[in-house]
Amino acid sequence: NALRRKGPVVGEAVIRNRAVREAMSGAYLVTPPETAVKAAAASMARYRAHRILVSDRSGVCGILTAFDLARAAGRRKDFPGSGLRVSEVMNRPVAAIGSEDSVRDACLRMARQDVSGLLVKGEGGRSIGFVSATDLVGFEAAGRVAGFSRREFRWQKGALPGGQTGRTPVSAVMTPGLYAVKGGATVAEAAGWMERHGIHRVLVEGAGKAVGIVAAIDVVRAIAGP
Repeated sequence: NALRRKGPVVGEAVIRNRAVREAMSGAYLVTPPETAVKAAAASMARYRAHRILVSDRSGVCGILTAFDLARAAGRRKDFPGSGLRVSEVMNRPVAAIGSEDSVRDACLRMARQDVSGLLVKGEGGRSIGFVSATDLVGFEAAGRVAGFSRREFRWQKGALPGGQTGRTPVSAVMTPGLYAVKGGATVAEAAGWMERHGIHRVLVEGAGKAVGIVAAIDVVRAIAGP
């Protein structure tokens, strides 16, 4: 596997009225198609990359994503790392935000906590869904947010724009509903939920409350192993 150009591995970026070259990541992972899944997962886990380019002698022939690996782990119980408990790979404490907090607040919180998604709490502190970087990119694509860059949440000229980001509540852009597993569930079970429902993260519950989040990239880390 090769990391082209040193620097942080960043995902897609969408910036209104900007050329792609101004918003794209400057670093990316590349691997040949014959690479073992476990080795590809190890590279992704090492650089916290959500995707890796697959390239043969003729050039790029595909992209392997964290979600692809999570789906595969959900379909095959003998996949590397599938037998681990979610409590061993989940993110904790739970990164959360209120449904009436602003999109701008969500962006700042993701940046400060270095996460790609937040649990959304509704009235009475009830968990009602997730808001992810993908949701925010979709919000930008609708033409309502400027200067958003995935994962590191960089903003043009280092400043967060105002406008709709400060007025729009998280509830307007979040993905409602969520799927939860117990801490004793296996990675394969959590990945199974992701595969069946097309979701990228699952809530982990214990003693009647949220104790962690397992995302597709966490499944990648489980596949990669120690």
